[in-house]
This record gives sequence, C-alpha cells and structure tokens, in this order.
Amino acid sequence: MRMPFKKTGSYAARALAIAALLCFGRAPAPAQQQLTVWAMGAEGKLIRQAADIFEKRNPGVKIVTQAIPWTGAHEKLVTAVVGDMAPDISQMGTTWMPEFRAMGALEPLNEFLPSPALDTGDFFPGARESNLHLEKWYGLPWYVDTRVMFYRTDLAARAGFKKFPGDWEGFYEFSKALLASKDGGYAFSLPTNDWQIFLMFYWQNGGELLKGAPLTAGKFEGTIEYLKRFFDGKLAPLEGGNDTDLLTAFESGYFPVFISGPWMISQLETSKPQLNGRWATAPLPAGERRASFMGGCNLVMFRSSPRKALAWKFMEFMAGPEMQAKWYAISGDLPASRKAWNAPPLSKNPMLASFRKELDTAKAPPQVPEWENIAGSINDAVEEAVFGRVTPQAAREKLSARIEKILAKSERQQSPAFKLALALLLFMVPVGAVLLYLRGRRAPVSSKFQPVAVLFLLPAVLILAVFLFIPIAASFIASMTNWNMYGVNDWSKVVFVGLENYSGLMRDPVFLAGLRNTLVFAFIGVPVSVTLSLAMALALNAQLLRAKAFFRVAYFIPVITTMVAVAMIWRWLYNPEFGLFNLALGWL
Repeated sequence: MRMPFKKTGSYAARALAIAALLCFGRAPAPAQQQLTVWAMGAEGKLIRQAADIFEKRNPGVKIVTQAIPWTGAHEKLVTAVVGDMAPDISQMGTTWMPEFRAMGALEPLNEFLPSPALDTGDFFPGARESNLHLEKWYGLPWYVDTRVMFYRTDLAARAGFKKFPGDWEGFYEFSKALLASKDGGYAFSLPTNDWQIFLMFYWQNGGELLKGAPLTAGKFEGTIEYLKRFFDGKLAPLEGGNDTDLLTAFESGYFPVFISGPWMISQLETSKPQLNGRWATAPLPAGERRASFMGGCNLVMFRSSPRKALAWKFMEFMAGPEMQAKWYAISGDLPASRKAWNAPPLSKNPMLASFRKELDTAKAPPQVPEWENIAGSINDAVEEAVFGRVTPQAAREKLSARIEKILAKSERQQSPAFKLALALLLFMVPVGAVLLYLRGRRAPVSSKFQPVAVLFLLPAVLILAVFLFIPIAASFIASMTNWNMYGVNDWSKVVFVGLENYSGLMRDPVFLAGLRNTLVFAFIGVPVSVTLSLAMALALNAQLLRAKAFFRVAYFIPVITTMVAVAMIWRWLYNPEFGLFNLALGWL
C-alpha cells in the first residue's frame, strides 16, 4: 500500500526538525585539554588521586596518568625521548636530571618564573640544587628524602646512653658501649658499597666533589680512616652484612643502629609493631659540619610537550605547599616545601623531627650527566680502601683520575659528510662479506633465477633485516663512535673513534674478570657438569646402587622446585645470624 504524499512529507519535515535541534539546539561543548603524566613505583599508583583534585579545580582538563616500574623507568624514558614520544610531564629522580638535561629533552622553566603562586625560595636548598643548572630551572621539587639514624632506644639505655650522640667521636664511643652491653652481633650496619652513605660522612668531614679538584685531599683519607675504625673494631661487619634481613636484625639487636630513609618508619611500624616505643630516629652525628644525602624526585616538563602552559599549571599545583602536605597524607613522601611541614601530621610526628633537621643541610650530588658512572667508581674505590687492598691516599688518587677520565670530553670535530661516508663504509663491510661468501658458493648447474621464489622469500628477509641484520650493523657502527647521552638529540657531537672502545674494554678489569669467569664456566664447568650427570645416570641404570628410587627422586626434585624458593632456602642457610651453616661452624 502506498503512503500518501502529504503524510510522507510531514514525516520528513519532523525528521529534519529533530536533526536541526540536535545539531544546532545547543552550543558545542568546549574541547577537553589532555595532559599526560608519567610517575614511577608507588607514586605512579597514587598520583591519580592528585590528578583528580586538579581536574576538579580545572574543569575541561583531563590528566592521563601512567604508572611505570622503577626497574624499567630509565630505559623507558630514554626510549620515549629518542622516539619523540615523551609525555608532557614525568617524575624524575634527582640523579637522572643532568643526564636528560644533557640530551636536550627537558624544557627550561624560567619563562614561567617567578610565579605568584609558587615561592621557589621555600624549597630546601638541596632540592633546589637538583633542579638548577647555570641559573636555569629544569624541574620543580616534588618530594624529598634524606637519611637519618634509626636506633634501639632500649639497648642504648642499657649501654648507658639516654640520648643519641651528636658528633663522630661520640658516636664511635656509643657504638663500642652498645656492642659491649649485648651478646653477639654488631653495633652498626655500615655497608661497604653504598656511595650515598660514604658521601654523607665525606661531606660531614668537610670534603667536596668536583669543586676545583675531583676530591678534597685529606678529607677523603680522613673519612676512610674513620669508617675503618668501625670495621677494625668489629663494630660493623666488613663482609656478610648485606645478606642480613635488616628489620629482623634490628628486632633481635644484631644491628641495633642503621642508616635509612623515611620509608623505613612505616615498614617498622607495620612489620615490627612489637618494637613500637623501643626505637627512635636521630640526626646523623656531625663531623666538621652537618650533612646528609638529599634524595627524592622532581617533576619535569619535556621539550616535546605541545601543552606547556597547562603542564606548568599542573607542576605548579603539585609543587605548592598545600598539595605537598596533602601528598604526604596520600603517599607518605616528605614535602620539598618548608611551609608544608607546618601541617600537623608532619610537625607533630616525633619520628620526622630528625628528617626535618637534616633537610636544611642535606646535599645533592653534583649535577653532571656522568654521575651514575662516577657513583659506581666511588663504590669501587671505597671498597678497595676499607678492605685494605690499597691505601686511602692511593684510593683517592685512583678515583680522582677515574673521575677526570669520565668527565673528559672529546674535542675532535668531524664533518657530516665524513661521518656519513664512514658509516656507509662500515655498513658495507659485513654486507660485502656476506655477498662474497654467497658468490663463492658454486650453484647447481640446473638452478636458475626464479622471481616467484624471491617474492615468497622477501617478507621473511625484510623481517630479518629490520629486526636482526640492521640492528647488528647499527651496533657495530655505534661501537666505533663515542656515542653517549650528549649525542641522543645532537648527532654533531658523535664522532668516530675507531677501535678505542675495544681497546678500553680489554683494559677494563671488570670485563676481564667476566671474560675469565665465562671461559672457566664454558670450558670447565659445562664439561664437568655434563660428565658427572652422565656418570650418575649410568650408575642409576646399572646394578651398582641400592635405593635407586630415592636417588631418582632426589635428582629430579630441583627440576620441579621453584628457583625462588631454592634461593630463599639457601640464603637462610647462609644467613650470618640465623643460618644453620653459621650455627654449625660456631660449634667447632
């Protein structure tokens, strides 16, 4: 049945009217601004709460947060910078700041400063230092941490001390009295391979880093000699202390004193509640001056951000005293703002008083991009000195030379055309070798070129080229250059150095030790393991052993046992305080 024309027209008119109302009946909603923020570890999970507060105060803004584990954070940030996929804002450790600044990845913030909503003078001095370079701000302090002494007040009272000592000599006498008043264990947990702890004592002794000379002569040696007194007097373990569970050792009195940060307060309160009221915190004992380590994290803006004004607004919000106080309530992270410490949860917490005192004089490491390499060299030098392998003076001289070498920058200049020609030449070396190999092979007489076969092989060859051959060739070319963080965004700083990297590798004691261990494992460990396994298998199948079922089960148990469980069991067996092996050796 056909519908009348007038009725059809009325339906069409109604449809057009509804469409017009939908399209033009109300003003279009303003476009939502979006900001991407990366944060690491626990902060990455909790920053969503701060983002919600910011979104409520700024309608039309959407904060996209992404949590990144600390274990892969550095690599992910470097990859994002190189691939031009960096977020607008990211959390960044204080010791990473110089490296990413050298890459040219961070946006200077001076155009936004001074700001009426943010007092940069309110930040602790060490927190400011980690963000400033040549009078330019490259980030804002988000939260800080420093190190203080954790000690057992009940054991200290038993040793005759109602108050923690405030200077080096007093702390040494305190440690001797503490050890004498208890049975077994040590007085102090003092790692031999922690550059942060060493630097705190070095700074307290009046030493400086990279101010004129790499190290201060006399101050380095004096710090080593002071720390060696604890090892020589058996007040701290020279070996084995790193494998001890610190909280358990603190509870038992094996380590009644240790150095740690603010996170340890909640760990002690939750995992060792039976110790509540029997421990306290205290500032580090002072040498010539008071100093501790300034840690924590900053917020940085990347140059690639297209929303810099909005990014600054969020950073300003997070760095303000009000939000820093709220962030402590959310995460437990200590504020970088002095005014935020006036909040009752911070000012009235007796365990935080020592941290507040240390933050005024805490120092940050020098803001040099090569700091991670320098820190590793400090660990090596300190370990050699405290173990007595070299004298403190020799350790300082060796470390100073190593630091100067790390900081030395090549003055060589090479034209882009020369670099391109040399790169192509190096790329053609392996390609030419493959072509010569293929040409040298004699093809069968009956074979002939088949275009269809090439089409079938092409996808696989392309995949292998992109993901295997080209990366190998690129790695080979990079090994012939001085490529480092300075060349990530500025290829003009990359120069060819020939075989210098390989010659340096052959002089590296760590590489040579690793090479030696690998060769021993490959040519001794593997053959011996295979031979013994084959011998045991033959013995089980032969009529030489009784209780074959028992031995078969015993040999097969490691296959079905979790490696983590096995590692934990063996770590417990070797524990210097509770381990069965240590207990058995004590009976001898």
